[in-house]
Amino acid sequence: MARIILSFIICLFAIQAFACSCGGPRSFCEYITQAPSRGPELVVKGIKLRNVDHGMDFEISEIYKGVETKKVIRIWGDLGWLCRWYAGSFADGEEYYFGLFEIVEDTENPWSQTNPVSPLEEEGDYVISFCGKSYWHKSDEELRNEMEVDLINCLSELPSNTSQIVNTTKDEDFCDIEKSALFPNPAAFKTYIHLSEEKELTEGTARIYDDCGKLVYQWNNIRQFYSLGQLNFKVSSFTPGLYFLDVNLPELCESNLTRRLVVYK
Repeated sequence: MARIILSFIICLFAIQAFACSCGGPRSFCEYITQAPSRGPELVVKGIKLRNVDHGMDFEISEIYKGVETKKVIRIWGDLGWLCRWYAGSFADGEEYYFGLFEIVEDTENPWSQTNPVSPLEEEGDYVISFCGKSYWHKSDEELRNEMEVDLINCLSELPSNTSQIVNTTKDEDFCDIEKSALFPNPAAFKTYIHLSEEKELTEGTARIYDDCGKLVYQWNNIRQFYSLGQLNFKVSSFTPGLYFLDVNLPELCESNLTRRLVVYK
């Protein structure tokens, strides 16, 4: 019996190792210009905000291929066997170009890297594949001699009818508020967000994470931070530094609002 179990474990690891021996293009330009059947579905530029478990939140500044209406997307990385890049290998606050695949359940291929891993991963999130050079960072100019100016020319060759520019003035996913609505920021005592309409709400939560992704404070009762169109958050007890504010108002907005917040004394 023990031999059977051992053989099964060895076989399982062998399958997983084979699944992740996928090779792929060695440059980001080659990666994003692959045939549609192999290339990424979404090509974006933006800032990594923070780690979230084995994934990360990413703020989009430009879309070159694909369609995405959210300003901040969730990208999931590896857990050791998923054939993805580890999310922790990307630095918070740094700008990256990513070629991504959307998470979709593939019942015919249980080893597919796009299958959601419960309980955190959801359809509509994204994964960053290990099968090729699926990202670009400024450090690549020296390490791999892939210059950003050449990359931009490569991006311009992508079909123009497959891209959608992110709205840079309004956050349409979160109640159509102004992008700069978190004020003051930096903040020493309180920070506020003014919504586009005054409405009585009964449901809502807000969370603040530190720059390592650790939850440091949470408001579960909407009366603690909302009144007639205005959200207010007391941060006077926080240690000075960089934080991330995440707000959910399901009665008013379809998606969460995520904002960087600097606290000072």
